[in-house]
Amino acid sequence: MTNEQWNTTLYRQMFTEQEQFRDWLLAQPPEEILNHAYEYVMREDILLSLEHNDLTDAQAAALLASPAPLADVYKELDYVESSHMEEVWSCVVDRANIVLDAQLDRAKTLIDDFCTYDYASHADFSDLSRVNIAYTTVGDEDIPLQVHVDLEGYKIERELDGKPLDVRQYGSLQELIENELEGMDFQELVAVDEKDIQLSLARAEYQENVECKLAIEQAIACYYDGSRLDSAAAREVVEKFGAERVLYVLAGTLQQNEWDGRFSQDNKAWAKTAKADPLFAHRRDFSVQSHPGLVDVFLTQVRREAEKPPRASIRERLKQAQEKAEKKTSVQAATKKKEPER
Repeated sequence: MTNEQWNTTLYRQMFTEQEQFRDWLLAQPPEEILNHAYEYVMREDILLSLEHNDLTDAQAAALLASPAPLADVYKELDYVESSHMEEVWSCVVDRANIVLDAQLDRAKTLIDDFCTYDYASHADFSDLSRVNIAYTTVGDEDIPLQVHVDLEGYKIERELDGKPLDVRQYGSLQELIENELEGMDFQELVAVDEKDIQLSLARAEYQENVECKLAIEQAIACYYDGSRLDSAAAREVVEKFGAERVLYVLAGTLQQNEWDGRFSQDNKAWAKTAKADPLFAHRRDFSVQSHPGLVDVFLTQVRREAEKPPRASIRERLKQAQEKAEKKTSVQAATKKKEPER
């Protein structure tokens, strides 16, 4: 036989074998058919490869010696490690990235169109996790409200006075697009309940008190040399937080520890009349934990600082010096006019 005849004979035998396998498979229950689906496809690929390639006479004769050459080749193929699944996975990833890129482009277009229409400026996509889409101030106190989109985390986040207000989270970028980005409205984005405003103010006030408490403890630890507490401790904290807040925190501290004899009677009496947080649980969070004796000294220093007249700013002092110089010049000029001529 010629080489073509050897290969044709082999192909026909394998084709007949595949037809028999197919007839058997179709007679099986659906579950069994699914179990052999991969085998059927691979056997079809073996036949396809034989259509487009030729074996040598010896190779074709060797395979024809088997009663089931197609099954033999499939078993050999099943043992061979190949990159087939890696290629399949690569296609899956590539397709997912194509769709995701299209969604991201759509989201960017919607956001940019919104910013261009409402603000006459393009959106900033330098940080995809924080794309600002709205800003305003709310309430009588003009509290800043910022709204931004997280295109990586699929959410809309709003911040009131720099603190998280609320988050609208979605499971995918497509959900974010459909529920938020399509048909965005500025008034809806910045709508805030008065209750939220008051809650934000209370949160900010609470956090400021906690930070003030920590600053007091740090200043006492820094400026106490083992025998005395430098008055710079009080000045430093007062300059940062203001005397009113520092005294507020210290008043709450003494009110919780009025039983402690290490606080002076004068400071205890003052604390009873001073304003403090009415909620004991909150007040405890910013109660100064330094040594009571040092807290007492610190409080005395702060009270002295608070009693001092406010220091004029540099601009005010320059203005006062200029007014004083002008007044002096005017007095000198008036005196000179009154002198008799010689």
